[in-house]
Amino acid sequence: MGNCLSSSLKNSSLLSSLLNQKDKLNKTLFELETFFDTSRILQANEGDKQLYEDLLFRAISLMNSSGGILFLKQKESPICTVAAILHSNEEKIKAELFTENFKPFKSCEETKSIVLLNNFSDKKLKVTGWKHALVTPLNGPKEVHGYLILGEKESRDGIMPFSEEDAQLMEVISLQAGIALENRLLIQNLDKEKKSVNNIIRSIGNGIITLNLLGEIDSYNNQALEILEKSDDEVTNHPYFYVFENMPRIVDLITKCIDTGKSIIEPNMVIPINDNEKYINFTARPLIDSNLHPIGVIIGIENITEELRVRNTFKRYVSESIVDQIVDDNLDLGMGGQLKDVTVLFSDIRGFTAMSEKMEPDDVVKLLNEYYTIMIDIIFKYNGTLDKIIGDELMVVFGAPVEIKNPSDAAINTAIEMQNTLIEINKESSKQIEIGIGINSGFVISGNIGSEVRSDYTVIGDNVNLASRLCSYAKGHEIIISKNTSDNTTHNFNLKKLPPFEVKGKQKKINAWKVQYS
Repeated sequence: MGNCLSSSLKNSSLLSSLLNQKDKLNKTLFELETFFDTSRILQANEGDKQLYEDLLFRAISLMNSSGGILFLKQKESPICTVAAILHSNEEKIKAELFTENFKPFKSCEETKSIVLLNNFSDKKLKVTGWKHALVTPLNGPKEVHGYLILGEKESRDGIMPFSEEDAQLMEVISLQAGIALENRLLIQNLDKEKKSVNNIIRSIGNGIITLNLLGEIDSYNNQALEILEKSDDEVTNHPYFYVFENMPRIVDLITKCIDTGKSIIEPNMVIPINDNEKYINFTARPLIDSNLHPIGVIIGIENITEELRVRNTFKRYVSESIVDQIVDDNLDLGMGGQLKDVTVLFSDIRGFTAMSEKMEPDDVVKLLNEYYTIMIDIIFKYNGTLDKIIGDELMVVFGAPVEIKNPSDAAINTAIEMQNTLIEINKESSKQIEIGIGINSGFVISGNIGSEVRSDYTVIGDNVNLASRLCSYAKGHEIIISKNTSDNTTHNFNLKKLPPFEVKGKQKKINAWKVQYS
C-alpha cells in the first residue's frame, strides 16, 4: 500500500507539474499570438488614425476591457492629445486636460513600465466612471511616445481588478506600439524634410539635379527640365551620362566631382540643346549627409540670358552704372570689332620686380591685391573700363564700350587721383610703391576678342601701343600724356611740354606733356 500511495502521489505531482507547464505554454502561445496579431495590425495600417484605433481595439479585446483611451505626447506642448477613444462619455473625457505631469503618466515615464490602478481615487480619472484602470506607456527605443489607459476588466463574475499577468501581457502591445509609433514619427519627419527640400528646390530659379551614389538622377526641379528641354521620362532614374550624352564636357565634370569629392564650377559654358546652343553656369558639388558621408552629387544649372551674360562679362571691367547703361542701351557686344574714339591709360609699378624678389610670395600677392583694390575703385569712379591686369600693370579704357563725356579729362583725373592716393598710402606703409602712367587718345578697335567658348572685351590698335610706350617712358610719380590727349582736354590742367623723344614702333619723335599735380 505504501508503494502504491507513493506512486500515486508521484503521479499526482507529475500531473500537477504537467498542468502547470501546459498553462505556461498556453500563456506563452497566447503572448506569441498577441505579438503576431499586433504586428499584423501595425503592418496593415496606412493611416495614423486607423493605426491608433486598431491598437486601442486590440488592447481592449485582449484584456476584456470595457473601454480605453490612447494618448499621444506633443513636442511643442505638455498636453497629451487623444489619438483614439472608446468610451460612452467620449466628449466629456476629451474636455478634460491630461498632461505629461499627470501622476500615472509621470510614473510610467520614470519607470518605463505599466501602472495598475485598482480601486483608484484619482479625481481626473473619475470622469471615466471606472473603478479599475491599467496605464501602459508606449515605449519607443529612445523615448515614451504616449500612454494607453484601459478600464473595467470584465469577466463572467463581473468587474475585476487588473493583475500582474495582465500587465505582463500588455507589455507585448506596449513595446510593439511604441516602436511602431517611433517608426511612424521618423517616416513623418523624413516626409516633412523631403517635402521641405523639394519645396526649396522648386523655389530655386536655377536648375537643380541630384544624383545618388550610383550616378542615377534622384531628384530634379522643373527649371532643370526647362533648361535641358527634356521630359520626366528622359530624366527620372537615368544615369547622368545618359541624360548628358550629347554634352561630354558636363559628363567629364560630374565624373571628376564624383572621383575627387571636390566641388566643380564652370561658368559661361556652351551646351547643345536640340540643334541650338545655350549658355549656362554649371556647378557640381558632393552631396553629404549629417555625418559628412557622401551620398551623391548635386548639380546646379543656371541659364544665362543675354542680359546676364553681358552683366557677368562687364562687371569685371566697369562700374555697375556702366553695366546698367550697356544693358539698357542693348549694345551689340558679340564677337567682332567696332572703331571707337577713346582714351587709353596704362600704369605700371616701378621697380616691382626687384621689390618682389625680397618678399615672400604671399606678401607679394597681398600687396598687389590691396593696391589693385584701391586703384580699381578710382578707375570705376571716373567711369573707366578695366581692360586687363598684366602682372603689376593696369590697362584702362575711357569711352568704350560705352561712350562717356570728355574721356581725356576722365583719364587725367583718374591718373592724378591714383598718384595722390599712392602718396598718402606710402606715408603709412613700409613698402613704397611708385607708378608711372601713360595716356593716349585716338581711334581703336574694340570688341570681344577670343572664341565662342572664351573671349574678353578689349581694345587694340596703334593708339593703344602708344599709350603703353608713354607709360614705359614715365618715371615713378609721373603722368605722361600724348598730343592727342592734350588737344582733347577741356579742363585747364597744369601741363608741361616735354622735349620730343623716340618710342619703340614710331619712326618720328613724338610730342608729349607731363601732368603737374599736387
